[in-house]
Amino acid sequence: MSWISIAAAAAIATVPYNAADEVAARAWIAKAGHRFDAAATSPADLAPLVKRLAGARVIGIGEATHGTHQDEAFKAELIKALVRAGTIDTVAIECNRAAGYGFDRYVRFGEGDPAALIRSPNFFSIWRNDAFGGLLLWLRAWNQKADKPIRVVGIDNQSTGVDASVALAFLSRHDSQTAVRLRDAMQALLPNANGTPVFLYDWIAKSDRATFDAIFKAAGELETRLADAPAGWRDDPDYSEATYAAKVARQGLFEFDHEYKGADKKFDEAEYYSRRDVFMAANLVERIGDGRTALWAHDNHVASAFSAADEQAGWRNLGWSIKAKLKGGYQTVGFTWSRATLNVVNLPDAARNPSVETRVYSDVPLRNDRPGELGHLFSALPGEAWWIDMRTRPHSAALDRWAARPAWRGWAGWRVDPANWQKKNDGGAQAPDRGFDVIVWFRTMSPARVWPGR
Repeated sequence: MSWISIAAAAAIATVPYNAADEVAARAWIAKAGHRFDAAATSPADLAPLVKRLAGARVIGIGEATHGTHQDEAFKAELIKALVRAGTIDTVAIECNRAAGYGFDRYVRFGEGDPAALIRSPNFFSIWRNDAFGGLLLWLRAWNQKADKPIRVVGIDNQSTGVDASVALAFLSRHDSQTAVRLRDAMQALLPNANGTPVFLYDWIAKSDRATFDAIFKAAGELETRLADAPAGWRDDPDYSEATYAAKVARQGLFEFDHEYKGADKKFDEAEYYSRRDVFMAANLVERIGDGRTALWAHDNHVASAFSAADEQAGWRNLGWSIKAKLKGGYQTVGFTWSRATLNVVNLPDAARNPSVETRVYSDVPLRNDRPGELGHLFSALPGEAWWIDMRTRPHSAALDRWAARPAWRGWAGWRVDPANWQKKNDGGAQAPDRGFDVIVWFRTMSPARVWPGR
């Protein structure tokens, strides 16, 4: 769940369009933009972009959809180029702590089976594909020869049971009595004897308030017990990870504390639906320390700004929160396209979201090349792919109007409703000059190359 899934306070029924302004923007892109080979992005293609991003503490690299190949493949190649240039030392992923920990142990020490790690229920199935799998293998190969290995961190928090079990295992070594009591209190949410995790949102939706409150209280005590641990505990090499696990275990519960049966649905939507992103930003900044990182996430998470009205209403996302902390130390790369076929769940907006286990993915063709859509601007250019540095945009009346006018980006998550595609603004229509330092465009995008068994 994220802020983009909720109708924004400044929702608009249509996106205005001005042909003359778009002509001016197209002329600027044709002159200043960078055209590249969409089928085989080379180090030479990426060199000026890597140079452009150098110096940033965090580089947020998005993707227009969770179900297309070209944007994710470009992101993977850009991360490799940033590693080769020495620009980053960490890859942060919009994934749960446990998944990130497993990836980190693999790329740094060769522990585990990479295919099994990617197929773990702790990792979102949307990224069980060739682009992410290839990046993980490449990072392992790089680290085998690197003087300073690249780290991987997971910054999300939707595996409360798994995270709590890690924290409890640590606690049992130092305070077994408290560990037994808290384990009993949280048992319903912990993985079963076979290690199968409990899907957090589904469990909360089936629980009453008393059940939820009891586990939430236990999670809070677990986090506090480890955070306030005596000095002797802190010498344990597992202390840092256990403390982080306890923290994200409580975060996950807090994010969904209006989802249990009979919960009060009258709440501040901006604050509530921003919680996940705000937590992920804090987790990222804490985990990377003084390091420099590339962030793998969706465009709607990495964007450093959205509509002024939404920001004033209190909406926050991951990128906005990082930008508030790091200022110019945060740079962003976002994506758009003209024609695409997405591998997503075809689900009407009015339907209830199915559980992870029952989602059915299929290939869905969609358009983003009509007036009012950002792909319309790029479609008249030659070639199959371009990127443009928005911070180099010159100022003129036409360009300023174009840059400030919202345009559909072609954003989609794990699901779409083709009947309502880009007809109502729930965060998908953004002004080109808000949120991204660099915009990458593809004329066509094909479905993500998913692995068997997703």
